Amino acid sequence: MALRHDGQRRTVYVRETIVGPPDMLGLPRMSGSSAAKRAYGSGSLVEHRGAWYGKWRVGDRQVKRKLGPMRPPGSSQGLTRKQAEAALRRLMTEVRVVVPEERMTLTDAGGRFLHHVEHVRRRKASTVQD
Repeated sequence: MALRHDGQRRTVYVRETIVGPPDMLGLPRMSGSSAAKRAYGSGSLVEHRGAWYGKWRVGDRQVKRKLGPMRPPGSSQGLTRKQAEAALRRLMTEVRVVVPEERMTLTDAGGRFLHHVEHVRRRKASTVQD
């Protein structure tokens, strides 16, 4: 478990689990040592506010997706850890993250936003000028 502060004077406990056997992930088997760090892309499960979240890397980017609610003890609703791990593996194969070709400057982003506000959201010119 890791301690994280969420900015509201509360401490949030987060538990991460690396998903997938080394053979499936293309990693060599470690004999006797369970503390070895796995390569990027192997994925991990995170428990947060009663839900399962998956984290993995695509290239240099980290991807986070909500997998579903956690199963309370004695209930049939929600996902167990094994079900969440299976959902994460399935999602990792389905989701493709498009990396932007080039970085956008603040001026370009502002121009695109103003165009969006004026033409897509159809705001008045006086609102766009503000």
